[in-house]
Amino acid sequence: MTFKKILVPIDFSAMSTEALRLAVSLARGGGELVLLNVGVLPDPSIAESAPNTSLMLEFAGRMAASRGTALDALRAREVPPDVPSSLQLRDGRPEAEIIAAAAELRCDLVVLGTHGRRGLEHFVLGSVAERVARGSTVPVMVTRVGESRAPV
Repeated sequence: MTFKKILVPIDFSAMSTEALRLAVSLARGGGELVLLNVGVLPDPSIAESAPNTSLMLEFAGRMAASRGTALDALRAREVPPDVPSSLQLRDGRPEAEIIAAAAELRCDLVVLGTHGRRGLEHFVLGSVAERVARGSTVPVMVTRVGESRAPV
């Protein structure tokens, strides 16, 4: 099966880099990659009460530029020139932005990594991958990186 457009959410972790490598191998048959980074915005109530709102906005702008530079460097390092790719920067809740981007960009597949947490750690921290898989109208492939664990 060939995927025409694959969305790869990137948070600059080892898991998202491994997911990107998997997506590259899936796109080699003529697909295109879209690398997406979602910046998490501060709570609006905090931003409104900040003593210097313009300073906070300037900082947010600098962070977006830094994220774009880092995303472009990752693409240069991991995506071969023969695999078409583009970059997307968004701000908001990661799972909501990933789901929205996949639909808006008409992607065939979302490939993302997960920690594979279990038990209390999963309950407390949750899983963006799980929320994307549950909420997406686009097929989602989740890859897990890290030490192997025996089935429980």
